[in-house]
Amino acid sequence: MDKRILVVGLGVFGRAIATELFKKGLDVLVADNNENLVNDMKDDSTLAVTLDSTDERALASLHPAEIDIAFVTIGENFEANLLTSVLLKEMGVKKVISRSSLAVQKKIVRKSGIDLIITPEELVASLLANDIINQSDVVESYTRKLDNLNKS
Repeated sequence: MDKRILVVGLGVFGRAIATELFKKGLDVLVADNNENLVNDMKDDSTLAVTLDSTDERALASLHPAEIDIAFVTIGENFEANLLTSVLLKEMGVKKVISRSSLAVQKKIVRKSGIDLIITPEELVASLLANDIINQSDVVESYTRKLDNLNKS
């Protein structure tokens, strides 16, 4: 396995990222403070861990310096998202990608030195808009893509 990925926060977005990357053969570690969500991911990850990601010692147990990319997808608690992102960066994760919902949150996260800030809704809207411009039948194309995702 080439890249070691960490996904912290197993809501809908975090689970989707982790599952897709694991299906593609990457080494995917997942973590959340909700044990039920962690248990649901045991078959779709290399390692699934229940922990408080704002606890520096708990994060250190994941050997962050060995992680190539960390996705911090905590959506409900901005403070936990920011603290987790900063801790992972300070602990040596090569690239930290943080989920953010509001413009003010993006500004704060950007100033903290995080590598990439994403808003899932904006990302999907941008991809869809580009596909509409570049394809004649975007509905058929996305129907095929979604069918393929649902089969796997």
